[in-house]
Amino acid sequence: MLGVPQRQDAPNRQEANAHQVPFGARFRITLLRPFLLVFFAAAIVRMGWVTYVFVTRAPAFSSTQPLWAAEMGNIAINITEGRGFSSPFSHGTQPTAWECPIVPFVYAGFIKLAGGPTGRAIRLIFLSQALVSAFAAAMYWLIVRKSIIRYPGVFSAWLSPVLAVVVSVWPESMNSVTNPWYWVWQEAALAVFVLLAMRWWDRSDFGTSMLVGMTGGVLALINVTPLPIVAVGILFPALKSRCRRSILGPTVISVAAFALVVTPWLIRNGVVFHTFVSLRSNAGFELFHGNSELECIRETEIARHPATNRQEFERYAALGEIKYCSENRARAIEYIRQHPWDTVRRTALRIYVSWFTDLTDHWTWDGESKWWSKSRLFIARYLASVLLTVASVGIILSAALSGRLRSLPYAPLFAAVVVLLPIPHYFTFADQEYTAVLRMWLGVIAVQLLALRRPRADGGFVLKATHPLRG
Repeated sequence: MLGVPQRQDAPNRQEANAHQVPFGARFRITLLRPFLLVFFAAAIVRMGWVTYVFVTRAPAFSSTQPLWAAEMGNIAINITEGRGFSSPFSHGTQPTAWECPIVPFVYAGFIKLAGGPTGRAIRLIFLSQALVSAFAAAMYWLIVRKSIIRYPGVFSAWLSPVLAVVVSVWPESMNSVTNPWYWVWQEAALAVFVLLAMRWWDRSDFGTSMLVGMTGGVLALINVTPLPIVAVGILFPALKSRCRRSILGPTVISVAAFALVVTPWLIRNGVVFHTFVSLRSNAGFELFHGNSELECIRETEIARHPATNRQEFERYAALGEIKYCSENRARAIEYIRQHPWDTVRRTALRIYVSWFTDLTDHWTWDGESKWWSKSRLFIARYLASVLLTVASVGIILSAALSGRLRSLPYAPLFAAVVVLLPIPHYFTFADQEYTAVLRMWLGVIAVQLLALRRPRADGGFVLKATHPLRG
């Protein structure tokens, strides 16, 4: 049985022990075994899915098949062939910050291990992503375990095995495993950051301050979208605390640790582009991508993207990355200014796609094929994703109306994840693969709310008594 049964008649002793035993020790003593059980269960499911993909698409993974090379693949190939972090759309030496650095460098390592940019490298990437995704699943289990530890008996009674099954078989997480993109890595890093932020909100010791800042920095170097969540995770205790002096020092340490991780990448960008460039250079292009004469709700094959549109690629190559993105930003802002109601309509449609996926498949890649015309396995996975999302949103709304939502520990942190994570896609494009992690978190929150049947008497967000944020 996953989890450790809690005695119903000793909540006070449980709380006392929680303060006396260090978090790391409690993890090693009571949680390591169930954590590993969830990890291995999720890994078996994901390895089974990867094996199925290998068998059914065998030619794509042979040593003679070229590596599938979208932006990250091209950058990884350029790294392994000695051209540096460059040219996301071709084999070239033009420096780039189109993507954040960690995942392309990881992919470059797998290309080297495979002996070159072939299907064998994709095999290694998919297998590694299966393990990373399984780790993320186990982290979700641990996050819920820590979140509702103050409710004796609830977790071990039924929630532990149910949550283990949910995170192990969540269809969109498994689908991300066989996509050579940053999604799996971002999901795992975000889960680690949230768990550390929970610890940080409980007790801001030096070690946790360093870890939460450094993990936030790693997450930012995987992708910039979760940056607002990092800001909430690090800064919220200082804003909430009634004793700001006691939290100011740890907050500074955490911010400094974050800066320590991301600054080398910012320096590199400044050196190669001779101007300040943030963690990713393509924000202006992404804004143009979703705000031009050519409507883009989800990304399609006719979108004005340098990876698929020859004319746009030639503009990118001629102008250089920074000028290309800057001009596109100006064009997007002008379009938004001239078409405000069109922008509002598109934003509303992207919000719908971000949260519920494109249910009618109105904006397909090729404009024709629909999800219900594909394989039975694809249809089953798609329907499962939609039903789980709708059910999760329904549970959360019901909890908000009944008052149970006030019982959710660390509510501001969980709210930051589901509210802030998809916001950039509301104004650019909202392909459902990019927002899949949002729906995973909706499921995690919904499972917690099902367990918390009655609102706490004190309500709201409650922290441990030893922390200066005590309400």
